Amino acid sequence: MDVKSESTFVEWRKRSGVTATELARALEISKTHLSDLERGTASLTNKLLEKIAAMGIDAEQFRSKHTAWMEERRRAVIERLKVKL
Repeated sequence: MDVKSESTFVEWRKRSGVTATELARALEISKTHLSDLERGTASLTNKLLEKIAAMGIDAEQFRSKHTAWMEERRRAVIERLKVKL
């Protein structure tokens, strides 16, 4: 199963031409938290979605895209685990 390698956050950051540090500052979160979001190990909160919306981004579309990426990632892990058994 092919999994899109970049999270919604990485894709957004690259398209915007900003660094991880710059995006973390703009979202008022730590760079570590942003890294966790980019790797899919942290949850996307309503508070963070509000900050994203305040930047002019469609928060519901962002949530939907991020949720789809997370689900795709989860399914890929499950498939890899099946191979290991």
